[in-house]
Amino acid sequence: MNWRQNSFGQTREADGCDRRRFLRCGAGIAALIGRPQWGWGAPERIRIGPFTLNPRACVLLFMEGGPSHIDTFDPKPALARYHGRPVRGCYAPVSKVYVASPFGFRRARRTEIVLNEELEQLSRVADRICVLRGVAPPNGNHTLAQASFLPGPISGQLVWEPRDEPRDRRLGDARTCPWDRVCVSVPAAVSDRLPLELGAPSRRIQQRYGVGAPDPLLDRVARCCLAARKLLERGVRYVQVTVSGWDAHVALESVYRRLLRAIDQPIAALIEDLAESGSLSETLVIWAGEFGRAPFGLSEPGQDLGREHNAQAMSLWMAGAGLPGGIVLGATDELGEQPVEPVLGSLELSTALRACWSPLSVQANLTGFPV
Repeated sequence: MNWRQNSFGQTREADGCDRRRFLRCGAGIAALIGRPQWGWGAPERIRIGPFTLNPRACVLLFMEGGPSHIDTFDPKPALARYHGRPVRGCYAPVSKVYVASPFGFRRARRTEIVLNEELEQLSRVADRICVLRGVAPPNGNHTLAQASFLPGPISGQLVWEPRDEPRDRRLGDARTCPWDRVCVSVPAAVSDRLPLELGAPSRRIQQRYGVGAPDPLLDRVARCCLAARKLLERGVRYVQVTVSGWDAHVALESVYRRLLRAIDQPIAALIEDLAESGSLSETLVIWAGEFGRAPFGLSEPGQDLGREHNAQAMSLWMAGAGLPGGIVLGATDELGEQPVEPVLGSLELSTALRACWSPLSVQANLTGFPV
């Protein structure tokens, strides 16, 4: 195998900073420098919505692109009455029309949670997850929303390139494939202490996660979730699994059907694995994107309908760390456009994530990860 590490910088517009803020920042940096680089000690208590948690580790399952809450965990049957109708008061060059979800939904047994029927295996562990609807996104722009939501910028990139990966196992051309980014991120402060290989789990464990599945997207998500599990075992406190491709302005049904099938088995296996080992009680698992999707999309000739960005409302779910499972908190209006029972703000969530994160991070692209 061939390892290569690239470094790149990121810039951000500086805010005004008075003397008091400068001293606070300096004290924070000094405290971070004084921390151990491995294990990070006992985390502080964090508050997310109505919950006060004290997790020892955090896994962020980040669905990059803004997954549609309307098509995943917040179904809106009322949209069927408006499907195809133009949105009033819209004077865009291309007309906007309401889009009903092309998916069916089911209620998970013994829970309040209603989820997309493609998430069949996740419904088995729905009694362990807590769905939050009507969450306020930080922004409707991908770059700005991710900068506000995610714990911090990527400081470098560690890439493993398998020499023997068959061409038909690759996800496709990055220019045309919307899911060209499926990876795992860990704090840079601990990355140098990680072995190049995390060990080989049994074939039974690999199959449980979906490693070796016919769909290369499912296979890659499975390898990333399994790698995240192994990293937690090694003492890494913050692990982020990123799955891109959710920005479906067109072809919503075909894009989401493949994505939902690809994340279903690996994520359900990760939850079950953590629960069986007893680690779920002290590990916070969060599934979220940077914002939600609107109940309408652009009506373009020859294009299958999709959804526009929604900077007002989105859904996410959490599991572990003592959270109650099988419940739904918050709500949006009948079309899923506005929150009517807001339960969580983006600033509160990003603050909680930063409490589990180190100042620097490294990103490992685990295509064909040697599990």
